[in-house]
Amino acid sequence: LHNYLCKSGYIEKFLKISTAEVYGNSSKKIIERTSYNPSTPYALSHAAMDMNLKLLHDNFKFPVIFARPLNFYGPGQQMFRIIPKTIYSIFKKKKLLLEGDGSSTRSFVYSVDFSDAMYKCLIKGSKGEIYHIASEEYISIKSLINKICIKLSANFNDIVVSAPARINQDQNYFLNTKKIKKELKWIPKVSLSEGLDNTI
Repeated sequence: LHNYLCKSGYIEKFLKISTAEVYGNSSKKIIERTSYNPSTPYALSHAAMDMNLKLLHDNFKFPVIFARPLNFYGPGQQMFRIIPKTIYSIFKKKKLLLEGDGSSTRSFVYSVDFSDAMYKCLIKGSKGEIYHIASEEYISIKSLINKICIKLSANFNDIVVSAPARINQDQNYFLNTKKIKKELKWIPKVSLSEGLDNTI
């Protein structure tokens, strides 16, 4: 079926939005050729889908392009995500559960930059290739929450309640983004501070 669809011209390109979680925890910059090491069912399911699509590309020329972003955010995002959940908790004076000690480090890409990356991957990306999407502004979850608290004149200790860490939660994801910057001319334009202001 995949072979038929591709040869018949029904699918010119297929963008698979994957996740950096397929690589598992990492203390150094991850390149696109890094082996999979998923530590959660969510990451495992993405790794399995990616491997299947890569196999279809290699054997049947299925025109898949892989986009692997880190966290993205912006106005209108689902309320269970950390940034809108923190903002909502402060506005409504509700307690926010901080899983673990909050030291896990993440990069957050604003929605406009994320959409631009997806567009460039689809239009300019090469079939069978992987592109990493991340900002160079890495921040711990605890520092992120505190940053939002400062913007909203809230006291961190009045909002946050400690909770046990999730099982197998990865501590860090660091992505090397040289490839997408060089080949697709993508760079994030919205700083974390500006993006948080827009989201608030």
